Amino acid sequence: MKLIQNNILYLDGVAAGDQAIYDAFSIGFSDYQLPFNMPMTTFIDRFFGIEGNDRTLSYVAYDGETPIAVLLGGLNTYDQLQTLRCGALSVAPTYRGNGVSKALMQLHEQDGIKSSADQLMLEVLGENQRAIHFYEKCDYHKTTILYYYHLTKESFRVGTRLTDSKQPVIPIAEASIDVLMISDAHTNWQNDIHYLAKDDALKIYVVAEGDTILSFIAINTKGKLYRIYTIPTHRGRGLATELLAYVLKLHGLDKLTFSGPACSQMMHFLYKRGFQKDGIYQFEMIKTL
Repeated sequence: MKLIQNNILYLDGVAAGDQAIYDAFSIGFSDYQLPFNMPMTTFIDRFFGIEGNDRTLSYVAYDGETPIAVLLGGLNTYDQLQTLRCGALSVAPTYRGNGVSKALMQLHEQDGIKSSADQLMLEVLGENQRAIHFYEKCDYHKTTILYYYHLTKESFRVGTRLTDSKQPVIPIAEASIDVLMISDAHTNWQNDIHYLAKDDALKIYVVAEGDTILSFIAINTKGKLYRIYTIPTHRGRGLATELLAYVLKLHGLDKLTFSGPACSQMMHFLYKRGFQKDGIYQFEMIKTL
């Protein structure tokens, strides 16, 4: 795809190539609240791997031969809806406010329509009011707040039900990713099953009674907690706490990080177990097509 508008050239990610995508992303995030210092190979592997972006649904804007902006897009089923997600929108500081972002978002929306997507979706830092205002002008609406947490081995509170034994109080077994389907609660893109399926370090453990899964935990062995869930009839019995204790000990983890939608039950559990909320938060924003 090639488009020229107001002397700015727009190419899709395939035509632009990975170097231009990386360069545009780097310059656009040069003044971002969270410093960007990711090597190119790591960036490409992550954003076109586990993050689910697609070069054919991504675009780079050029002024002459210089990449000045990039939009990353990825299509997947999310919340049972065909969803085209904007995985990143990055514009060089000196080119903001001159229509480049709008042109990229228009190309993105056209891809959503061509793909018969039900909705467009993105995440934005809660303190980035300029970006939020721009997306609202593009008819996006805030739907969910995403919070970020961390837990250290020292801050973990096991409660009174666990013992000091090296063995779990109840039988815990490793399981396949299919067990995540027992929960239909809304989760963020980075905790969704299509995302987890691409993580080679994913481990899932369950507490079961016969063939019935009572509780599960999904983690990355490098220290990311993706999901933790107990069926409603068995909550308050310490099953999730035992799973947490089990994975911390089994994998020798000193720290766990977690992100997820605001939920009073989940927040209560996290705080009781010693998780601390980080300073950043995001909004999920949706545009229905």
